[in-house]
Amino acid sequence: MARGVSSTTLSLYDVVDRVDKERFLIPEFQRGWTWDADGPVLLFDSLFTGVFIGSIVIGPPTFDLTVREVDNRPRSGKGSGKKLKKWLVTEQEFIDSRQTGDDKALVLDGQQRITSIFRVLKGIEPVFFNMKKDLDILTITSSVIDLMESVSRIAEDQAFYVPLHLIFELR
Repeated sequence: MARGVSSTTLSLYDVVDRVDKERFLIPEFQRGWTWDADGPVLLFDSLFTGVFIGSIVIGPPTFDLTVREVDNRPRSGKGSGKKLKKWLVTEQEFIDSRQTGDDKALVLDGQQRITSIFRVLKGIEPVFFNMKKDLDILTITSSVIDLMESVSRIAEDQAFYVPLHLIFELR
């Protein structure tokens, strides 16, 4: 790896926590969240089935920069048109955050994935974990994936389903 470059693995909980605490910041110049309703479903299907979803690239700026919050608005209806919060973050604030352990960082690549993870696990974006039909739950011993039939954006008929954000809230 290049000097000063490191790699770490984050859990989905870590991603949401960093967004909640404004430790992942979206540069204002980046495009907004653009995924259609199927995008988050496909992302979670990939996560649950072990498909590589790519890396997320973060880093501190070397100058003052305007950032915005991760898109937390509903797709439609009340609140969908509200303006996202924007603010100026100075280079010194990023330096200070590293010294205090807050480690604020700009999301340079992966904003669509981070936003989708946040939206699904906060219940803003509906994604459902659909359980297998005709399953003898007493015979399952390896993992929750053995229980999964599919991931979908609607609750499927005649299936037992759980909204993913409720699973997240159980942690």
